[in-house]
Amino acid sequence: MNWFDVGYFDTKADKLNQFQLIITDRSDIFAGDFEFNYNQINWETGSASSSGGVDGLGGNSARVGWSNGNVKSFELGGSAINGALLDTGSNALVSGSVNSNVAGRYVFNVRNGQVLPPEPVSAPGSLLLLGMGIAALALRRRA
Repeated sequence: MNWFDVGYFDTKADKLNQFQLIITDRSDIFAGDFEFNYNQINWETGSASSSGGVDGLGGNSARVGWSNGNVKSFELGGSAINGALLDTGSNALVSGSVNSNVAGRYVFNVRNGQVLPPEPVSAPGSLLLLGMGIAALALRRRA
C-alpha cells in the first residue's frame, strides 16, 4: 500500500508525508514478511489538542514499528521523541534502514509466525573486495 502526500490531523496539507507498506508472500518459507519504505516525513503529530502538537510538530510524537496486538512488539529508535523521525531528525526514517542497504527501507522477516530480530546487513561484495585489497597492501608494506 502506498500513501502519498498524507497531511496531519485535521486535514492539514502544509506538511506532507509519503510512505509505503509491502507485505511479501513468502509461502515458500512462511507467509508474512513485510517492509516499510519512507520517502518523506515532514510531520510527526496532529494538531488536535489531545496530541499537544502545533502545525504537525512536537507534542505526542509518532511511534514507528510493529506489534502483533498481544505481547510482541518492536519500535524503531527515535519513536516518541520530538523531531527524531523527521527528514532532518537524528533518527530520520528516510536515512535509516533495517535488514536492508537501501536508505528508508525497513525489512522485517517473519518465520513460523514470529518476526525475526533485525540482522546487520553484510557489505556489498565490491566493498568487501576493496577492504581485502587494502588489507593485503598493508601487509605487503610491512614485509
